[in-house]
Amino acid sequence: MREPSSTLRHMASSMASSHEAAQTALLTGGFKAGNFKGFGGFLLGITPKQSGATIDARFADHYRQHIQPLVAEFEQARLAALRVVRRRLPLMLPLLGLAGYGLVAGAPVPEAQRAMYELCCTLGITGAMIALGWAMMPVMRYKGTIKDRIFRQVIGFFGSEWLYKPEGLGAASLRQGGHAMLRYMEYGIVPEHQDAHSEDWVSGAHKGVPLSQFECRLTSTRGSGKNRRTVVHFKGVIVELQVPKRFHGRTAIRRDRGTMGNWFGKQFAGKGLSPVRLEDPRFEERYEVYGTDQVEARYLLSPSFMERLMELEELFAQENGGRCDIQCAFHAGKLLVMLPSQKDRFCTGSVFKPVDFVPEINQVLQEMDQLFAIIDVLKLDDRTGL
Repeated sequence: MREPSSTLRHMASSMASSHEAAQTALLTGGFKAGNFKGFGGFLLGITPKQSGATIDARFADHYRQHIQPLVAEFEQARLAALRVVRRRLPLMLPLLGLAGYGLVAGAPVPEAQRAMYELCCTLGITGAMIALGWAMMPVMRYKGTIKDRIFRQVIGFFGSEWLYKPEGLGAASLRQGGHAMLRYMEYGIVPEHQDAHSEDWVSGAHKGVPLSQFECRLTSTRGSGKNRRTVVHFKGVIVELQVPKRFHGRTAIRRDRGTMGNWFGKQFAGKGLSPVRLEDPRFEERYEVYGTDQVEARYLLSPSFMERLMELEELFAQENGGRCDIQCAFHAGKLLVMLPSQKDRFCTGSVFKPVDFVPEINQVLQEMDQLFAIIDVLKLDDRTGL
């Protein structure tokens, strides 16, 4: 008979110690609302306080008129969702016990007899994950309602022409015959991919410039079986804006990626595009440019526009670890801007806290300010040219 491994013994010891510590803390009142928040506080029945945040002054009147009347309704819905979760979560315990039994009991037996214990472990973990998803389903529906009703009201603050779709362009696969991302592929900067997921699509106009934006994640599947993996080609924000200048060709601007990167960039930019040489040495050092028409590319990338594009990149780099590999392209009278980012925008707050929606609204207003900054910095509202 083989003895349990040191790792398993350590896990068992740690679980026992944690269990004893939790019991002691509960008996002595060691868990307090200020020290044990979120999911743990929910399990212990702790009632947290509201955020206490102050609404952006620009939005105060709109908040009182359109959002505040809904707060009580959503608070009741939040509590109802959590009650369902609290009832469903205990159903996970037997499945976790089955997984634990397969892990611990299977360790000391001979290799040939471990198949049954491994099966117990696999079934237990899989079942627990399914049960968790089922338990949290009311919370996901509740959060979806916040986006559909509250965030729509926030976007409506900017004018009647503004629209918001939480589902974005919809998740679809190029392998299934195409989807809404195909139109953006025409710009020549969107990477090849198999699957696309988008959310939080917003459209409207700022200073007379029509625009739209959405969060996007582009992926492909590589390998098979145990070697199957997901490759992420892009995660961030895609913005499409109307351009006041007239042009007929296509011009693509990408971050310079060195000798090998430039080679791949030529293939990536698409057929019919060739490298464009510009006069600004700082811009040339930072970016690589491809176009179908050399004269038109230089017309679009005026010295002032190149300066503002570098300024825009520096603005967004502040929230992305000091670097933002911005890409953009002119095509069919529009400018497409791709801003890589790991940040999730238009997020709903914690379901374990009472709602007033103030932090969420302030965050959305901040995201809209950044969207407007693209037009302001690039001066796309200037009808005299870029």
